[in-house]
Formats: sequence, structure tokens, C-alpha cells
Amino acid sequence: MQFGGNGPSPTYCNCTQPIQTWYKNFGPRLGFAYSLDQKSVVRGSYGIYYSHAGGVGGRAGATGGTGQLGYSGGITAGSSNGGITPGYYLDSTNSAAPSFPLPPFIDPGNGTGFTTNPLYASNSPNGVTYADPYLSRRAPYYQNFNFGFQRELYKQAVLNIDYSGSIGHFLGTGVGRGIYSNQLDPKYYVLAGLLTSQASPANVAAAQAILPSFKLPFANFSPTATIAQALRPFPQFGGFNDIWGDVGNSNYNSLQLQLKQNFRHGLNYSVSYTWSKSLDDTGGSRSAYGVNGVPSSYVEYGLSGTDIPNHLAIYGIYNEGFGKSGGFWLTNQLIKNWSISTIFTYLSGTPITITGAGCNTPNAGTCYPNFNPNFTGPLRINGGYGRANLANFNKPYLDVNAFVAPAPYTFGNAPRSYTLGLRNPGGYSDDLSIRRSFGIYERLKFTFEGSLFNVDNHTDFRGPSTAWSSNSTSFGVVSAQANGSRTAQFSGRFDF
Repeated sequence: MQFGGNGPSPTYCNCTQPIQTWYKNFGPRLGFAYSLDQKSVVRGSYGIYYSHAGGVGGRAGATGGTGQLGYSGGITAGSSNGGITPGYYLDSTNSAAPSFPLPPFIDPGNGTGFTTNPLYASNSPNGVTYADPYLSRRAPYYQNFNFGFQRELYKQAVLNIDYSGSIGHFLGTGVGRGIYSNQLDPKYYVLAGLLTSQASPANVAAAQAILPSFKLPFANFSPTATIAQALRPFPQFGGFNDIWGDVGNSNYNSLQLQLKQNFRHGLNYSVSYTWSKSLDDTGGSRSAYGVNGVPSSYVEYGLSGTDIPNHLAIYGIYNEGFGKSGGFWLTNQLIKNWSISTIFTYLSGTPITITGAGCNTPNAGTCYPNFNPNFTGPLRINGGYGRANLANFNKPYLDVNAFVAPAPYTFGNAPRSYTLGLRNPGGYSDDLSIRRSFGIYERLKFTFEGSLFNVDNHTDFRGPSTAWSSNSTSFGVVSAQANGSRTAQFSGRFDF
């Protein structure tokens, strides 16, 4: 452990702050537009955009630093009669207060354990929070770019065809960074059951017979700690948090179509459709060291958990033109000047991610199951998601037999996301509104509006449970609704 401030190295960092400012966050913006004729335009743009996250603020308590003090202090003083009188009084001389050494205790070994040294003998020592000196000062950024064509099809109606993309770097991720994850390197799994055994002389000798390069991390390593603990990158700590090790990447590409009609003959509408694909490596990972020599950022790169390939949005407003000017007053008030609007949206489902239980991989990352080589049926069963719930609320829609637990000390082969091409249920919303303003006197008017949400009162379901285990009764079960039931809302407002 290294302390802030100035003093003898390496105990002190001789720095004013643990995270230094990065001065190369350049954010250029480029764009162009070219008119092909009176009704056609092509345009494009490129820009680099930065976000607040990591050590530069906005995530994981960046405004308060790592929270790693490196020292502790306190007073222990008890009442002699069970709290009837105070243990001591704070008077003008403070003479009754027990004395104790003031922090900080400048000790690089503060909070460590797993040793035979009585000062650091704890088998449940502190964890340490590590701020990488380079990554902590790098803000997440995105390179956004687009190219599009716009054409007026007929009067006040415009068609847009656009490509839009984005590439992100230095994003928060659960993949992990080798030793900075403090996970156990998979190469040590050859020790099998010895990993969870105590580091006694006999067990150390047995481990060296299998792995001759094995040795205890330091001479006074505790014989009551495990072999696995001895093999971790930072065996003296109970945990290790690579707080701002943001090395995630993302890639987004989309085709965006829109037909928009401005008000004409009382009608205004827009129809938009987006076809997209989002990839990243910002989810979980089996091991921060990768699998079979392939880095974890490659192994776990796949569809984003938020990938929505299809998005349709339609809205329309119609100012109806019924009635004739100069007609009967009551008839005009009832049928003229009503505005009717509607919004419809559809979103396809996000990728399904199957996580497992029962993996025997000590000090590793996320547990994913294996595909069952003897399974021949479909993973999806029992029809549409949630459709059988009225008859059986515990009916599964994913077959638990499609997976098996990985062999001990091996990683599962199910992908991080989009398992067998499956997605959570998608959904749509349909809302309708009517609106009318009634003139009362001069500038005084009354506006009435009635809205109906979820017009057809349909049900969209949330995704099924994807936490797998061989005896799970909840795996694949849909247990919640994603939308609300039909709702009507009425409002009135006086304007003057």
C-alpha cells in the first residue's frame, strides 16, 4: 500500500492527488450538408463525445476518491456501571479521556493478513481499493458518426434514410483485468481439490508435486489459509477492487428510416423505424485471464444486454374539420375543432443471458453453464412468454434440461448473451388522446383533454428467470408484467 503526500518512497507517492489530470480529451465535431437539388439533401457528421464516469466523476464514488484511508483509529472506553454514568467526561482539560495514538499510522502493511505475524494474523483481512494511475483519469468516450439522405416526396412530406454508428472506449465493465481482478489464474486449476485445502506443509508439498513452480507468496504465510489464497495475485488482502479499471468497448450500428408529414389538411404524422445492432464486452466474464489463451475481452464480446434490433414508432395528430362556420352554436361546440392524436411504439426484446450455479472454479468470475450435449429438444417451450400463466404461474418457458453444470475446474461454454439466439419478450404501447379548447369570453377559455393509455389493454411480460441450476424450479418462469393495464385520464384547464 502506498500513501498520498510527500515522504520517503515507496511509502509515499510524493504526489498531490492519486489521479492525475488527462489533458488530451479532444472532442472534434465535423459535419457537412449538400443539396443535390431543390428536394434532396445528403448530410453527414462525425464527433468525439466524452462522458463522466470512472475516476473523472459520475460513477463509483469518484467525487470522494477511492475511500482507501490506509489507517484507523478509535477510543475504547466503557462505563463502569453499565451505562448509568459515562465512561469519561470531556471537560476543559480532557484529562479523563483515554489516550490513544493519533492516525495516520504510516504502515504499508495496514489491513493485510494471512500471515503468522501477530500484527497481521487475521484470516479475514481488509480488502483494498485500487485506482489505476492511467485508467482512472481516462474519461469514457464515444466516436459518433452518421450519413444520411433526405428527400421531399410530396408537399411537406420528407423521407429520411440514415446510417448512424457509435464506437465507445474506456467503458465500465465486469470483464476484469488479469491480476487486478485478484482472481485465480485458471492455470492453477490443475491443483483441483488442493486449492481449497489449508496451506499446511503436507498440502504445500502435494501441490508442488503437481505444480513444481508453486511456492508460498511469503515466508510467514499462514498455514491456516488456503492454497488458492496463496496463489491469488494479492494474497495478503481479503479482497481487491479495481475500482476504475474501465476497459470496456462498445460498437453500435443502425439503419434509421423516417417519413414525416408536417401539418397538411389538418394532419401531421411521423413513421420511424430503426434496425440496429449493439455489441460490447461490458458484461460479466468467466475469468479475467480469458479462456484457453483467448483474452476475456474477446471471449465475452457479444450482443449488448440492451441490444434492441427493431424499434418502430408512429405518431399522428389530426385536427378534424367537421362542422360549418356560422352553424348552430351548440352543434359547433360539440363537433368542431377537436384534435385527435395517437402514439404507437414497438420494441423487440433484449438478448437472454443464462447464468449458472454450481461452478467449481474457485476465485473466478461469472458462472455460465454448459450446453447439454445429450439435449435434442428446443430451449423454448410452452408457447409464447407468459401466455400460459393464467393456468399455471410456475410454468417454465425455458427447458432446464438444455444445460448441465461444467466439470469441476472448467468454464461453461454458454455465451455471455443471446444464448441460442433467444431474446426476452418484446412489447408495444398504444395511446390515444383527444383535445379541445372552448372559448368562453375574450381571452378566457377552457381546455379539455382525455387520454387513453394501452388502448387495447394488452399484456407485455418481463423476461423469464435465467438463473440456471439443475434442480431449479424457477428457471424459465415468467413472473412479472412489463406494462400497465388500460388507463383513462381526463383533465381540464382554464386559460386567461
